[in-house]
Amino acid sequence: MKTPFFSIILPTRNRSFIVEKAILSVINQTFSDWELLIIDNDVSDETSQVVHHYINEKIKYFRTGNLAMHDNWEFGVNKVKGKFITLLEDKASFVPDALEVIYHTIHKENVPIVSWNYGVLNKKIVKNPEASSIVFSSEQVIQFLLSHNYNHTHRILPRFVNSCCESTIIEKSKHVGVNRVFSFASPDITSMSLQLGLYDKLAYIDKELVFFDSKTSNGGAFERKISSVQYNDFISLSAGGNKENLVPDRTPCKLLTNYGSIINDYLSIREKVKGRLDYYPLDIINYYTEILRNFAYLEYSGTNISEEREIVLESLKNENPFIQRVVFDSNNLFNRMGTNFMIRAFNSTIGALVRTGQKMAVWGAGELGLYLLRNSNYLSEYVDIVIDKDKDRHGLKIDGTGAVIYSPDILNSQQIDVVIIASLDYAVDIKKELTDSYHFQGAVISAIDI
Repeated sequence: MKTPFFSIILPTRNRSFIVEKAILSVINQTFSDWELLIIDNDVSDETSQVVHHYINEKIKYFRTGNLAMHDNWEFGVNKVKGKFITLLEDKASFVPDALEVIYHTIHKENVPIVSWNYGVLNKKIVKNPEASSIVFSSEQVIQFLLSHNYNHTHRILPRFVNSCCESTIIEKSKHVGVNRVFSFASPDITSMSLQLGLYDKLAYIDKELVFFDSKTSNGGAFERKISSVQYNDFISLSAGGNKENLVPDRTPCKLLTNYGSIINDYLSIREKVKGRLDYYPLDIINYYTEILRNFAYLEYSGTNISEEREIVLESLKNENPFIQRVVFDSNNLFNRMGTNFMIRAFNSTIGALVRTGQKMAVWGAGELGLYLLRNSNYLSEYVDIVIDKDKDRHGLKIDGTGAVIYSPDILNSQQIDVVIIASLDYAVDIKKELTDSYHFQGAVISAIDI
């Protein structure tokens, strides 16, 4: 068998109910020079039963079982035969021409790494004939990571779940003493750091080439203080059953936060790879600002982070007065943008709609939706329809309000004038889905608009 151009690693654990969608998204690619490696880390035979009839010369199956996430990913990378490696999570799907677009970008830009944009909702996936690419030096991308708003730049970062890299990375990792591509704690971040240290440039494709079904990462679950089966499983396998093992030990603040953990993983690889990674010191102001910015978002979602904020501000006292003053100014700004501000803004906007007799519905029965319904006088009194795609929630009543949760199909059976999107991360995607998939003709507003 000739060497395939792409090796696609598909690690999976206890997600037999969605992994088939990921497999089919590879089979249905317009570009055919690939191999797919399914790395089954399941505790049962359910995944094996789903995927066994897909196994052939191009689709290989390996059973691991009870490996830490980074070890399961590493098992896969050690089995690849292709020239370029990428990783498709079991909760993700490629658009039909993804590999074709990536292949042409590799040859057009002559780069060892390509990263691409991605979507986070179950939209109708269509072929994307035009995909523009931009070449960045690794130094530029490192500065994006260390000195810019992470929410604005993270899609460029080559994390294998949204990128591919030359398979030479396997041997190169041994020469710098890392000896593996995927390391603890977050294998996507450690592999990104390794790539930026080993290669001098990458191309970024500003088109959504992969879509994720799941919205909540392990890090996000922890920050929102949500105990999920997936998160507890991650703690058990990857952190020895103790989440304290995930607390950053290389960053100024010893607190488990999303951005703090990302920077800690980056620093752990920098210690070994050195080179260009050593050229750029940690941007202390951006480090603290990013953590506090994320705290403001968590407050929007109704998460109490007062204790965590105090830990960060206490850690900040160890920095020089100039850094303290700049970060404190940012913190005060974020506080003013907190949940009380959001509630007042929603009440003002919703009040105006109520006075004009508009029929309203809230999209989203997650944390933010529930928080707004229970804390906004107008929403709790005048909104009785909450739309959510989670079938398990349909028909449930929301305590403290008169609202009931419905499927999006209610948009076709009832006259609704305004949909209020209770989401910050996915507001743009939901707006598009309302128009494209449900043909909603009314007004749409969100926290971003307000």
